[in-house]
Amino acid sequence: MPTTRGSTRTCFEPRRAHERQDTAPLAEASFSVPGMRCDGCAESIRSAARAVPGVRQARSSAWRRRVTVRFEPSRVGPVEIRAALASSGFETVEVRT
Repeated sequence: MPTTRGSTRTCFEPRRAHERQDTAPLAEASFSVPGMRCDGCAESIRSAARAVPGVRQARSSAWRRRVTVRFEPSRVGPVEIRAALASSGFETVEVRT
């Protein structure tokens, strides 16, 4: 019986609940972080953002002093993300794009 590449599941078996792709619509917000000065700061900011329930992805750039977060708007909003970043020691300003 054929299998999907890199999987032990056959191509005729349905996906299990834990294998399903999340299809919730995502929103994106960018924040300016003036205190982000190095890659260590950028990693701390990414970790703080990813720790917020509902955040799916966080990208940060120390060079641009900016973090961009993709999140589920039904679970979390920019205010909660900013609060999490502030609690980790980084003040932010939302950037309108």
